[in-house]
Amino acid sequence: MSFCKHCGYMFLSESDNMCGNCGTPRGQGSNYCSNCGATITPDQNNCTMCGYFVGKAGSNPNQSQANYNYNRTQTMTADPNPLQGTAFDNNMNQNAGYPVNPNSNPYASSANVAKSRVAAGLLGIFFGGFGVHNFYLGYTNRAVLQLVLSIVGILTACIGVGALLCFGVGVWGFAEGIMILTGKVETDSKGIPLKND
Repeated sequence: MSFCKHCGYMFLSESDNMCGNCGTPRGQGSNYCSNCGATITPDQNNCTMCGYFVGKAGSNPNQSQANYNYNRTQTMTADPNPLQGTAFDNNMNQNAGYPVNPNSNPYASSANVAKSRVAAGLLGIFFGGFGVHNFYLGYTNRAVLQLVLSIVGILTACIGVGALLCFGVGVWGFAEGIMILTGKVETDSKGIPLKND
């Protein structure tokens, strides 16, 4: 586990060469500790949070690393979870279970991109009867229910009940589209806030 030294975002994979949040190459930057993601200042030789050597000029990296290893052993012996109750503990990465810098963008991962409120609302207004807006936001069960009811309504439209069913599902989808556009629906199925664009 390592962090971007420029923005403090956690690298999701050790093979990543660039930060997924700011695009800075791995190892470049001087704002955050690459070991724990804590904020550092230009005059620091070691991170004040974890003791890791941060590579400042005029310091002895071997001595600094030895101090880090000693401090880390002491900390692990004294407290098995030194981050408990800190800002890092309160901002745990939902996917990997690792702490993430609270100043970084938690939705920068490609799997956690914020969905557009306008797109979801318009899909609900124009194609709500087929559940397209709910598929887009990740509410799959509701979307499948709307799609199935619309298909059943179309197939039974000649009876008369089907037309009523299609109309009802269409009004349901339209109402959800309006709710999305007016801010009544604020997040997608993962709890990520919708972006206004």
